[in-house]
Amino acid sequence: MSSDFLVWRPGTLKDGICKLRDIEGVEDSYEIDEGVSRLDAWPEAAFATMHPSFPKDIGLADSLDGAGFVIVSGRVKQVLAEAVPPGVPARNRVELLPIRIVDHKGQTASTDYFVVNPLELCDCIDVAASGGRWNAIDPEALCGCTSLVLREAEIPPGHQVFRPTAWKNIILVRRALAQRMLTAGLTGLMFIEPLKYTGLV
Repeated sequence: MSSDFLVWRPGTLKDGICKLRDIEGVEDSYEIDEGVSRLDAWPEAAFATMHPSFPKDIGLADSLDGAGFVIVSGRVKQVLAEAVPPGVPARNRVELLPIRIVDHKGQTASTDYFVVNPLELCDCIDVAASGGRWNAIDPEALCGCTSLVLREAEIPPGHQVFRPTAWKNIILVRRALAQRMLTAGLTGLMFIEPLKYTGLV
């Protein structure tokens, strides 16, 4: 039986599509991996540069690889806005933090991209069944597993995009919403079946 949820990872590697370096102009960017709200203090100067190791890759997909976060286009933002409208309770809120994409020449390639930052946490991983490995630095955080097993009955019906409490730097998305994005023709999106996820991608 397939899961009702998928692991949402940064964009796929594909020739011709740009790969990004780390986000710049943002202090304490690690907080994004912890589900900390950053919208109020998010700097207008936030940007990510196309990686110089891939000088011929200048194309823009709807999700871009690199930078360590899920970065999506305005088209993805629109689909998410329809699924998680503004003004809903915080438990269903997803921040979309604007970021500028800079090309290899230092010019702005696009201002229509956003870092996906789900704020809701849900304690939904079956750590034992997953063969979870705890982080040596943070003993309350997973850093890998044999196969990600979710306790789906404990996930509230309204949760569309969220983070598992024990593994905050991954994002879970309902399969129906992921499928909606794919059928809308959005490109570069990477979704992984939980049972195939080990933390290495």
